[in-house]
Amino acid sequence: MNQKGFSTILTIILIVILGLFVAYRKGYVTIGQPNNLNQTQVIPSSNPLASNKPTLNTPPPVFQDNGNYPADPTSVTQNFYDWYISCQNLHFWNASHNSNYPKNITPDQACDYRKSRYASQELIQTLTKFDQDFMKKCGNSPGCDHGDLILCAQNTPDKAVLSNTTINGNGASLTVTLFGNDNIKVDLGLLNNQWKLTNITCQNH
Repeated sequence: MNQKGFSTILTIILIVILGLFVAYRKGYVTIGQPNNLNQTQVIPSSNPLASNKPTLNTPPPVFQDNGNYPADPTSVTQNFYDWYISCQNLHFWNASHNSNYPKNITPDQACDYRKSRYASQELIQTLTKFDQDFMKKCGNSPGCDHGDLILCAQNTPDKAVLSNTTINGNGASLTVTLFGNDNIKVDLGLLNNQWKLTNITCQNH
């Protein structure tokens, strides 16, 4: 091999060595133990919703009725309370976080139980009369408030737990538990083959 051929081979070897050295420094190749052994490897999720987890700035969901009217009084009451509680929670979230939310709207206006398909006219008339009679006795006394007539409380719970359902002909009754206390008795009537709430009795009233 002449001197020119030897120089060419030497040049190629030096280029290869230099290339391996640069690749090693950049982490493209490893020698012995990998240089990222103690580093956390982040693998992108294949789920496009993985980054859309609820946060404190996400409004609470509102119960969506599936369109089918329930066939039993327990399910009717559960749907009614699930909607009402979620609506109240959304109202208070909007009042605190949504600058475009009307400032003068009340919880009763935002979540009008009288518009629910599960509320009978008897229920509406009973609660309306109770409210009117209470306010007449109360007058303008400061701090005089009967609280929410659906929840029988000043605060909004996370959920309602139902129990003790009793059906007697065209009538039914059950207990609604909020905040860990059995403080609500709900009566229902079978009206035009549909169960509807006819009365809500708060134990502390």
